[in-house]
Amino acid sequence: MKRLGLISIVLFTTHAMAGAPDLASWSVDLSTTGQNVIWTSPDEIRTDAEIYDVTFQLDSIDVTVSYLGIPFGPIDVTDQLGDESVQSGSAGGPCPVSFGASSVREPPEPQPLTIAFDVELRLDSQGRGVYSMTDVVLGTASYDLGFPFGEVTVDLEQVDISGRFDAEATGFDCGGDIDGSGVVGVDDLLAVLSDWGSCAGCITDLNGDGIVGVDELLVVIADWGQCG
Repeated sequence: MKRLGLISIVLFTTHAMAGAPDLASWSVDLSTTGQNVIWTSPDEIRTDAEIYDVTFQLDSIDVTVSYLGIPFGPIDVTDQLGDESVQSGSAGGPCPVSFGASSVREPPEPQPLTIAFDVELRLDSQGRGVYSMTDVVLGTASYDLGFPFGEVTVDLEQVDISGRFDAEATGFDCGGDIDGSGVVGVDDLLAVLSDWGSCAGCITDLNGDGIVGVDELLVVIADWGQCG
């Protein structure tokens, strides 16, 4: 009866303490009127991976412009997105990791500047995705405002961006995968509980101290889920 009670407590603790996932997909919404913008994801990906792969897909971009002090917009300019609508990178872990920074300028020189900024994708020390736009400069553009203005040079006042930030973590030290199944779960937990106590040479003695106890239990909890 005591063993059953211990198992119930451990299962509850494992569920509560299960680590962050190996995959994450976050919706990103940014707005700037020329100031730097840093977006941080609401949750985390696991921080102990050997390799991280990320992709940022820019799904839509709206702009607000002005002419003679009169605002117009938002105007959907998504169809003008080019190769810069997708950014991706790969880097070695653990977190924090940066996937490099790049500069965006539209249109290319020597045409008059419409927008320019530096962008960086990274994962912070807690495994949260970070998308930053810095050194933002809003310029001018030629745009047809329709009757009665026609095509005129407008000032870019605001940019609104929506996209998706995907991250994947691969390669882990799965000490908690005692049965070698590629998944740390109930079978591994039961193996630790079965050998609980003095157990020199046991496969469940993960730290090699001759005792299967709390240290091994914490390893299983930390690695809980798909592992490898």
